Amino acid sequence: MQPEALPLKLLLLGFLVAFVGVVLMMASVVLSPEFHPAEASIGGIVLIGFIPIMFGYGPWAWLLVLVAAVVMLVLIFVWVKSLKLW
Repeated sequence: MQPEALPLKLLLLGFLVAFVGVVLMMASVVLSPEFHPAEASIGGIVLIGFIPIMFGYGPWAWLLVLVAAVVMLVLIFVWVKSLKLW
């Protein structure tokens, strides 16, 4: 195997693992006997440049958006630290 091909193969493997994980999580929710669409909650944040767009629906949406915001801030902090800008 060529050493130049290894990073690309690892990147593709990472995308494949993430995709399979998302599909399995969605299937487990839909196939669960306790699944009631009327009680489902969803929430998240989309960051476009420096503009955060927050969305949520359901009784636990505020908690999901809060967790997403905290995770986003931690990841931005780690990214900035890795660039050694601070």
